Amino acid sequence: MIGSTPDTRHPCSALFDSPSRHGFASLAGLGRKPPRRLRPRRATTIRRKRLPCRALRNRHGRIKGSKLIVIGLTGGIASGKSTAARSLAERGAVVIDADKLGHWAYQPDRPAFGQVVAAFGEDVVGANGEIDRRALGGKVFGDQRQLTKLTDIVWPEILALAKEKIAAAGTDGTDILVLEAAVLLEANWQEEVDEVWVVVVEPSVAVRRATARDGVDAAAVQARIDAQLSNAERIAQADAVIDNSGTEAELLAKLDREWQRIKRTPA
Repeated sequence: MIGSTPDTRHPCSALFDSPSRHGFASLAGLGRKPPRRLRPRRATTIRRKRLPCRALRNRHGRIKGSKLIVIGLTGGIASGKSTAARSLAERGAVVIDADKLGHWAYQPDRPAFGQVVAAFGEDVVGANGEIDRRALGGKVFGDQRQLTKLTDIVWPEILALAKEKIAAAGTDGTDILVLEAAVLLEANWQEEVDEVWVVVVEPSVAVRRATARDGVDAAAVQARIDAQLSNAERIAQADAVIDNSGTEAELLAKLDREWQRIKRTPA
């Protein structure tokens, strides 16, 4: 998934700079635990009969009568969420990466840009006229109040961008769309999807994988895990739980079972 070059930059900059590993959605790892608006569901790994969710689609900006099924895919650090998303894309799903939307949300032509500047000051704008994520990171790192202020600006913008893409997919014949978002539950986006799929891995396995993948210290990885939702908290919100503590082949087999199940869901 990611190379093994250690990250020696500002301790918060990685959360803003790389859409593939430490993108904006990784801000959940800085301490919104438990999330402020997380509404508990029954704590079970058994899938609930929640599909199809057609009645919600007008409210969510989707097309009434569309056959589109929207999966919210989430998981913690080194859980294999991105591998799962790629596998689902290979099976034919349209994948929306919330990390990438987080970067687009900062663009000068988006509403969040002006809100971020107003909230955090002109000094967060770099020489190129765009948000300097290192400067912004320095203002929110270790400060829960400032972090909440930032996520309250940017998360709604990310969701607005995602809903634009979901609405478009509802008109072009797409059958299955995956919203890949590390903060799906923290941001309370689970009500915007038809099913929540959670990829979980034992914390010790996550530490081992992340240190090997990213070349970072095990204690730093454990600190990020401790700041995120636990596996149990994610599972309590899940419609499908994919345990990735084994091999990649086992992960893909589990995904295939869920894929075949959801493909059989009546429109």
